Amino acid sequence: MRIGNKNERNRCNPRIPHLVLLFLALNVWPLFGLDRDIVISTYQGSCRDGDFAANLAVVRENIRLALERKSDFVVFPETFLSGYDTREKVMKGARRIDDPEIAALIAESAGQGIVILVGLARIAEEGVYNSVLVISGGRLLGIYDKVMLTEGDADELKFMPGRDVPVFEAGGVRFAVNICHDTSFPHLALIAKMNGAELLFTPH
Repeated sequence: MRIGNKNERNRCNPRIPHLVLLFLALNVWPLFGLDRDIVISTYQGSCRDGDFAANLAVVRENIRLALERKSDFVVFPETFLSGYDTREKVMKGARRIDDPEIAALIAESAGQGIVILVGLARIAEEGVYNSVLVISGGRLLGIYDKVMLTEGDADELKFMPGRDVPVFEAGGVRFAVNICHDTSFPHLALIAKMNGAELLFTPH
């Protein structure tokens, strides 16, 4: 399913697509999500803009703390590994997905029994994305790229917009991710629900 960006305009009443999606969600898909208990740990502290190594150390320490709590998930803020300040600092902290330090973090998750969601300014061939990496069991389960960018995201930080809302599965839970400004647009959450997500993470 293709997702438009903030520059696209519907020539008809812009509320109509949202109402149609809401009608479908209420009448076709169950309102209920999880029917079991899970433990979610979140870290909502500050990062060091542009200092990937320092931020990675914080991630590792808080994964350890989450494991002590027997958490099923641990979630970190938007672009936490890279920072979210100026274009210069974002690029200093940005990494490719095959970066050795990212690969080490993924490998460390083997046998931990926890799902890690961590924000990264992700370098790709076509540009840089505001991404969340979904990691578990020694594997990168997938990536969510922020779809609905703010003006600052697009014009100042030069992020590329994501194009879809993947649904992931780990630990018997189907879940999706929205990032910060994405949550201002209900169709993204509805798409996740329609694709089977039971849980929606919204790191800011």
